[in-house]
Amino acid sequence: MVFYKYKSKLSTKQKGYVMIYKNPIIKGFNPDPSICRVDNDYYLVTSSFEYFPGIPIYHSSDLINWTMLSHCISNPQQLNYKIFGNSSGIWAPTIRYNNGHFYVTATVDKLGNMIMHTDDIKGEWSDPVFVKMGGIDPSIYFEDNHAYYCTNENTGNKEAITLCEINPNTGKLIGEKVEIWYGVGGGWLEAPHIYKINGWYYIFTAEGGTLHNHMVTVGRSKTLFGNYEKCPFNPLLTNRNDTSKSIQCTGHADLIDDKNGNWYIVHLGTRPCNNTKSNLGRETFLTPVQYKNDWFYVDGGKAKIVNEININAEQENNRVFYADFTNSEFEKEWLFLNYEQVLKEGRLVLKPTENDITFAAIRQPDIQCSVKTVCNFAPQNNDAEAGLMIYLQSDFNYRICKKRYIDGDYIVIQKYAEDFFQIIYKAKTQSSTFKFQINADKEYYYFYYSEDNEPIQEICKASTHFLCVEMPSRCFTGTIIGVYTIGDMAEFSYFEAN
Repeated sequence: MVFYKYKSKLSTKQKGYVMIYKNPIIKGFNPDPSICRVDNDYYLVTSSFEYFPGIPIYHSSDLINWTMLSHCISNPQQLNYKIFGNSSGIWAPTIRYNNGHFYVTATVDKLGNMIMHTDDIKGEWSDPVFVKMGGIDPSIYFEDNHAYYCTNENTGNKEAITLCEINPNTGKLIGEKVEIWYGVGGGWLEAPHIYKINGWYYIFTAEGGTLHNHMVTVGRSKTLFGNYEKCPFNPLLTNRNDTSKSIQCTGHADLIDDKNGNWYIVHLGTRPCNNTKSNLGRETFLTPVQYKNDWFYVDGGKAKIVNEININAEQENNRVFYADFTNSEFEKEWLFLNYEQVLKEGRLVLKPTENDITFAAIRQPDIQCSVKTVCNFAPQNNDAEAGLMIYLQSDFNYRICKKRYIDGDYIVIQKYAEDFFQIIYKAKTQSSTFKFQINADKEYYYFYYSEDNEPIQEICKASTHFLCVEMPSRCFTGTIIGVYTIGDMAEFSYFEAN
C-alpha cells in the first residue's frame, strides 16, 4: 500500500484570489516540463531519460499542487531500454490536446523523434511512431485540423528552428521543411513551442545551453511560417545573472493560461545545494508572465522561489511516501533499472542480473529529506551486495549495504565517483535483516543502520558534492534514492521517504 500525508501547509497570504506559492512546483529530478490544459485540468510531462517507466504525466487543477497520474511508456515492450546508458533514453517531451486526443512527442536517444497518442490520459498510450525529422526537443502545434512539427533541425551552419506539417498518428511528413526562427544568438537553440494568441504566432525557445547561461527567448509573426521578429524583452527569463543563487539554470519553457486571462510558464531550473551545484538536477518551476502590447514579459526577468498566483488554492508541502508492497501494482513514483528483475509478493523482491544492478527507486524528494527501508539479504555469492543507494548515474553513487566478501559478510558504506572508489565504513555482521536509512541536507548525506530489531544509529556522512549533476560529464538527470541488489536476490519489506 502507499499513502501520502501532508505534514504542514505553507503560510498563505490571500488577497482576493491572489495566493502565495513556492517554487519548484514539482520537486526533484523533473526536467524539460511541458503543459496543456483541458477545461479546468492541467497535464504536465517531464523527461525520464534512462529510467522505466518513461515520461511521467502529472495532473493539477490549480497549477501549484501536482500528482503523478500515469506514464506514456508503461510497457517495456514499447521501447528497448537495454540500449540506454547514463543520461540517455527519453528527453524533452511536449504534451498537447487536440479534438479529444492527447499527443506526446519526445526525443529518444539513438532512435530519433517519436510521437505517441491516447484518448485516455490515465490509460495506455499508443506505441511510438518515429518522425523523419532531425534535431531534438520536438513540439507539435495544432490548427484547423492540421498538425505542425518543429525541432531544432537546421539545413546549414546556422542554428534554426524548422517547421513542417505532419500526420501526428503516423509520423509522416507533409510538405516541405521550413526554417522559421534563428533565435537571438545565445547559442544552443532548442526547445521550440508555437502558440497563436490574438492573431499573432509566438515561438518560445531555449538558448544558452541547459546550465548556468540557460534562458527563454521569444519571437512573433503574423504568419505561421514567419518571419518571426525578436521580442524586445528577450531573454524573457534567465537566472544567469542572479547572484542570490537560490535558483539557477532556468529555461526550456512552455506557456499556459488559466482560462481567466492569466498567463504562466512552466520551465526547468535548479536549486543549488553545494555552492552553485545541484544534486537534485533540473526541477519544474512555475513563473507568472505578463502580456502587454502583444508581447510577453516576466517582471524582473527571472524566476523566484516565492510568487503570487491568481488562483484560490493553498499549496501543500512536505509529502510523505510510504510503500509496504502489498498492492498488486507498483506505485506510480517508482523508477527502475532492469525492471524485469523486480517482483512484488507482499514484499519487494529484487533478482540479480548477470552483470548489472537491479534498482528500484524514487526521485530524491527534496534537498532535505529522509529515506528508510528494511532489507532481508542472505547472499551466497562473493561480492554480492544489497541495500539502499543514492544514485546519480552508474559511476556516481553512494551505497549503504550488506556485502559478501571471501571472509564473511559486512555492512559497508561505499562511494563511487567516476574512477574514484572509497569504503568509508565496514563492519562484520552475521545478521540477515537490517534497517537502512539515509538523511540528506544541502551539504551531506547521513547514513544509518541497525541489525535485527536494535535501535538505528548514525554511522557516518558523505558530502553531496560528488553527487551533484555538474560533476559527471554531460549529466542531465538528478539523484534518485532506492533499493538495489547485485549478484544475489534481496527482499525489502517497506520503503519510506519524506
